[in-house]
Amino acid sequence: MSAGYQRGRLCIPVSLSQQRTLGGGDIRRQDMPFVSNRMNFVKLGALVMYRGIRLGTSRILSGRNVGQATTLTGGLFYTFHL
Repeated sequence: MSAGYQRGRLCIPVSLSQQRTLGGGDIRRQDMPFVSNRMNFVKLGALVMYRGIRLGTSRILSGRNVGQATTLTGGLFYTFHL
């Protein structure tokens, strides 16, 4: 689910995403993570774009077999007119 605000060159999208796996087991202390492990999470993210500058963040709000994480992103972009 996502929503946002846009006016002129300012754009602020906000998203909430959820992943629910259909099966699999938990990661045990003595095991490495495996592709069939159950990994569920809820993540909230936001991005601010103004002219050629992009700044964003996301945070895992809750999860099973997923660590709590915060992601920060930034970048510059330029559009070429051919």
